[in-house]
Amino acid sequence: MFNIEINRLRSSSKKARILPLWHEASDLVIGLGQTLKKLSPGARERLKGQFIGGLRKGGLRPLHHELRTANRLCRLGADVRFNDLETGTGVDFITTQSQQEWEVEAKSISIFTGQRISPLDADKCFDYIRRKTRGLSDRSRTPIIDIVVPKALSMCGADLLEIARSCTEVCQSGIKKILDNGVSISLSEILTDDKLENFKKDYINSTLRERMYIYIPTDRPNLIVRLKSLSPPKFFQRLTATISDSAKTQFTGTRPGVIVVNIEHISSDFFQSLTPSAGSQALASLANAVFRSHKRAHIRQLIFTGGASQKQLGIRQYSTNNMCVFNSPMESNWPNALFPGGHVRSSSQFSDR
Repeated sequence: MFNIEINRLRSSSKKARILPLWHEASDLVIGLGQTLKKLSPGARERLKGQFIGGLRKGGLRPLHHELRTANRLCRLGADVRFNDLETGTGVDFITTQSQQEWEVEAKSISIFTGQRISPLDADKCFDYIRRKTRGLSDRSRTPIIDIVVPKALSMCGADLLEIARSCTEVCQSGIKKILDNGVSISLSEILTDDKLENFKKDYINSTLRERMYIYIPTDRPNLIVRLKSLSPPKFFQRLTATISDSAKTQFTGTRPGVIVVNIEHISSDFFQSLTPSAGSQALASLANAVFRSHKRAHIRQLIFTGGASQKQLGIRQYSTNNMCVFNSPMESNWPNALFPGGHVRSSSQFSDR
């Protein structure tokens, strides 16, 4: 945080600025500072363990999501108890609002969950292509090569080397090639400079929308590669399983429950495209599946967040993300919802599953 402040003071701008990709990191640091003073010594040790574990293994996004959820609850006027940190079990938070206690669990899941090709595997494949593949000699034209694998991508060095060399052949000849392991390599199109700029602007959303990985060299590209698997992604199945398991094992069932799910590595535009306000039933269908079971009747709200971005209010800048709230058909039994607004699911969709 000190280094960020130094950069701000050295800036010629009179407005406070945070470097574009650092807003989530600064938000995490602020959240830790606000949380520590509310915890017991034992809870502080658990938080320290989560932080160190996140640095060593899966990253700090799940912890950041928990702290951001706690901040949202506080801004709603709720009294927040860090139940999981204090007791080591159960839901993350027990909150009190208008004399009603709620159990709140914050879950975090990557948009790449359930895909047959992981981001790390894609990066390794692209590294081979970067080192072993040549594009067109005409720098004003950029070919797009599509690599389609039947299921998972082989991480064998010989297989990756064959893919890289085959990209050069296809780029030069324009003839589709199918390798012995079923991998298909083809020339999709050749972009001129004006089309290349438009492609760059939309490639992040294209990556998420089409469930593919796209490699664009940082310098002037003479080759673009798109990588995808024919095996359908199972993101929503994994997401449903994560929510169902949490509802079953982490809640007591004696208080109304709220599950707040953060979808990681997703752009703001793509997150909005999944919401009912954009005419999509993707998240709504998942909420229906969760609320349909009487076994999950204690879950009164299901909330999805994602698409972190930096906002500005006057000279103040802060990190935030999008939110989509769904209310259970049973929510009418309680005087007030914990999170205001939300889409109410139909009670006719209830079943015994």
